[in-house]
Amino acid sequence: MLKEVYKAIKKAIGDQIDGINDLDWYLGQYDQDGDNTLYTTPAVYIEFQPMDWEQLKVGVQACNLMVSIHAVNASLYDTDQRILDAASNHLELENSVYRALQGFRCMLSYLPEYAGLAGGANDRVLLESMVRQRTYPDHDINRLLVSVQEFKTRIYDYSAEPQYQEVIANLNLTAEKATIVEPPFRSL
Repeated sequence: MLKEVYKAIKKAIGDQIDGINDLDWYLGQYDQDGDNTLYTTPAVYIEFQPMDWEQLKVGVQACNLMVSIHAVNASLYDTDQRILDAASNHLELENSVYRALQGFRCMLSYLPEYAGLAGGANDRVLLESMVRQRTYPDHDINRLLVSVQEFKTRIYDYSAEPQYQEVIANLNLTAEKATIVEPPFRSL
């Protein structure tokens, strides 16, 4: 279910913040020591911290999750290495990430592939309300402005529950049937 949690957080950010050029899983994209560093800015990267899962019942687990959100912008300095006003966009990106995620809570049906669960008994909480815990502002003079905000949430994993697997299989069958298009009838 970590895939679903990632997709939900990505959707929450992407739906509420315009102008992000790269919104992705954090893989050290802006690490200056890497040989193959590729990035475009502004960028937001999602990083999951280690998780300790607890068993709730057969096939269902939950954990308290810390999610680090990396905001990255090209830095703009004058000849005296003072930050230019244009770089204040980075601070706005930080604020936008906070507004998008603070209090964000979602059900499985928030994701398009699970929309068929909406309002039903099988629509379950994917992640509880996110709360910002910590911010690491940028303090370096280099080519990028990077800040990290950490959010805490509780997530649930239903993927090993037989009932959930059956519901998902039915959703997939329904989706497959809905996309089948019969060729138009042709008369000879």
